[in-house]
Amino acid sequence: MIRWFTRRRRRSWTEEVLWALDLEASGLDVRHDVILSVGMVPVREGRVHYGERWYSLVRPPVDREPSVEALRVHHILPEEARDAPALDEVLDGVLRRLADHVVLVHHARLDARSLP
Repeated sequence: MIRWFTRRRRRSWTEEVLWALDLEASGLDVRHDVILSVGMVPVREGRVHYGERWYSLVRPPVDREPSVEALRVHHILPEEARDAPALDEVLDGVLRRLADHVVLVHHARLDARSLP
């Protein structure tokens, strides 16, 4: 389970380890759309550590396959989506990296609602 922090912390942001998280989804409705990929990069002491970035495609559930247009927008081939790991497998990698760190997201309403 990801803990989303909304209250102000007392330490400077440069004293925190941040993980910038980006999800790509088949649309903006979390009730119907699915996560297609997850990308993350750590920020330590105010610096992006690009060499530690992490990325994974996510295989959509069979009963919720995304449209060809949704895949095209994110430059994902249908066979890449079919061969990708399931969301549960990808979440293991995400949660392992986020443990005890602050999550930085671009679209909090979508990202926070999309992940368990």
